[in-house]
Amino acid sequence: MRRARPRRIPMRSSQALGEALGVNSGVTATDVNAARALGVRWIRISAGIDWGSWHTTKAQYDADVAAGGIWPALATFASQVAYAHSQGIHVLAIAMTSPQWAHGAPRQDGGYEWHQAILPQYRNDFAEYARQLALCGADAVEVINEPHVNLFGYGFGPDHPRAAFPDERVDDYALLLRAVYTRIKQDPTTAACQVGAGGVGAYGHEQMPIPDAIHGTTWYQRLFTAKADDRVMPITAAGYFDWAGVHPYAEFNTQKGPTEWDGRWIDQFGDSAYYHGTASTWRIRQALVAGGASSAKIWATEVGAATYGGTCMATPCVSEALQATWLSQYEQAWFQIGSTGWSTPLASEYFGRWTGPMFVYQRRDKSDGVIAPTDKEGFFGVERYDGSHKPSYDTLVALAARRATNP
Repeated sequence: MRRARPRRIPMRSSQALGEALGVNSGVTATDVNAARALGVRWIRISAGIDWGSWHTTKAQYDADVAAGGIWPALATFASQVAYAHSQGIHVLAIAMTSPQWAHGAPRQDGGYEWHQAILPQYRNDFAEYARQLALCGADAVEVINEPHVNLFGYGFGPDHPRAAFPDERVDDYALLLRAVYTRIKQDPTTAACQVGAGGVGAYGHEQMPIPDAIHGTTWYQRLFTAKADDRVMPITAAGYFDWAGVHPYAEFNTQKGPTEWDGRWIDQFGDSAYYHGTASTWRIRQALVAGGASSAKIWATEVGAATYGGTCMATPCVSEALQATWLSQYEQAWFQIGSTGWSTPLASEYFGRWTGPMFVYQRRDKSDGVIAPTDKEGFFGVERYDGSHKPSYDTLVALAARRATNP
């Protein structure tokens, strides 16, 4: 028996323009109600929709595909999306894992196996997984989180044909993105879902080769000059994504905010801004225009700053008050139109003419300071672990209210 597809709620005019805020969160009823209390209109979700946790054999996958409709393992997610929609919340789902048969033997470099690059012969199977998320009602699907990062983003395993060419994972990713976009858009029941290129950050300087990461600017530039599986025929990702994901984190290792940067690269490159998240966002926009994808909005699928955590208590974490201040600065840079007053080489205008939603990372702390006390990943929330509010909570409420009344 085919399961009915949840109803996707139409985009409001302000959301269609991208003037909407969201949070990285779960999508249970509790999470949805918390997002509604904040006033945000999007939730970005990965937990509970991991393809790698089911279909451990190809036969199981084939059986579910043959049965049609929503896969049984995603029934709960479909119900959660339906509830989110009933509360006026859109859902961005990240397609980012795979079972071993789809990615081959586990990688040997210490990276996450479940984030391993898909073998070419199974790209269409991954694309079907992504379509399933759309079939469950997801309003947008993001193809891999931070694919430009090797160890926990999108790295080759030993069975991948390009394993000896690690820099070519951008080429392989372009092919995966094309497969997902085609699969979702060719199905009339999921064609309205907005497909996004996975959010990338600014690691190092764009002119600096880093073994474990390709700078976000360079990543987008190369998506338009990629090569097919034969490593010869040119291909492009242009036309195969609706929006481009970025993670424009400020350089909190030196306590610099969204509109500031330091001079640590000045001697080596003669320019100190392009490693910085806000500056690289402008450079990514230029890459999209040059690559023939100027119609693609840029979505900030993660922004924020950690506030505590063992050795993180001084740097790279910030005070709770500064976290709130930075959140306001992010919002201004992302949505406003007009002169910034920033110094070159930062953009002379705010980004609002070509940006989409901005997702705060994240709604709630993962750690109470005892759990993983030295891991800054535990302290990005606008809520503390116990549910109490940081100053950034009230800031986000105010910003969300402004977005809702300022289309």
